[in-house]
Amino acid sequence: MDRLFSGSLLPRLAFLLLIGALNVHTRSLAINQVFHSKDDSDVQNQIWAFLLRKNIMPVQEKDVIELKLARKIAELQEALQEELNVERKLVSNAIEKERLMTSKRDDACFWKYCV
Repeated sequence: MDRLFSGSLLPRLAFLLLIGALNVHTRSLAINQVFHSKDDSDVQNQIWAFLLRKNIMPVQEKDVIELKLARKIAELQEALQEELNVERKLVSNAIEKERLMTSKRDDACFWKYCV
C-alpha cells in the first residue's frame, strides 16, 4: 500500500518541482531594482572621486588622538606583561628557595632532633 502511494506521489512531486523551476528560470526582470545606473562612466567617476577624496582628506585631530591612545594602550599592555613576567619569576624563585630550605633541614636532622 505504501509503495503504491509513494510510487504515484513521487512523479507528481517531480513534475511540480520541474514546473516551478521552469517558471523561475524563464521569469524576466524588466528593470534592475537594486542598482539604477544611467551611465557606467558616471559610476566610475563617483568611485574615483570617493577614493581620491578619501586619500586627499587631511588627517583629522580625532584620528590623531585615537592613534595616540592606541599607542599608549599598547605600551601599557607591554608594561603590564613585563610586570607579570617579573612577578612570576619572583614567585617561582621564592618557591624554589623555600623548597631548598626545607630539604636542607631534613638533611640536618638526626632521628627526631634537628641541629
